Amino acid sequence: MFALALTPLELFAMDAQSLGKVWTDEFSLSTRFNTLAASAVNASQPINIDGDSDFICQMINLTSYTAAGTILANPDYLIQISDGNRTLFDTTQHVMNVTGQNRNSGAMPFKLPMSKLFRGGAAISVTLTNNTATAAVVDVSLIGFKVYYNDQWTRRQIFGIA
Repeated sequence: MFALALTPLELFAMDAQSLGKVWTDEFSLSTRFNTLAASAVNASQPINIDGDSDFICQMINLTSYTAAGTILANPDYLIQISDGNRTLFDTTQHVMNVTGQNRNSGAMPFKLPMSKLFRGGAAISVTLTNNTATAAVVDVSLIGFKVYYNDQWTRRQIFGIA
């Protein structure tokens, strides 16, 4: 699928798990735009992260279907993802830049060049703009893993961030 190329967050989590400081578990966070209106501008959907763990996002995936249930191979949307005051991108990005391509031929999700840690209990906002005159059902998934801290270990001790 993907070559093994770990980012610092992944290395910290792997090291901490080997020492019994954390437990990690594969997980995906998703939201559905049901329905993303034709020509919609800045339509937002929340994703709430459980407070019992942090989430490290490694990949982003998007699927889009017309009302008739036909997959849209190359959706023409803009996307922004944020957690409070911080955005994942400096400006909205075309979904083909950050969610994988060629959806009708078994495309892989987009692997982030650097994993992103979302704090437990936070709310992520996914915002889409539909550049077409076609309404669609759109699913956005953040793929990665949860980090559960054992005993006295904290996010600051494991990852160096509050």
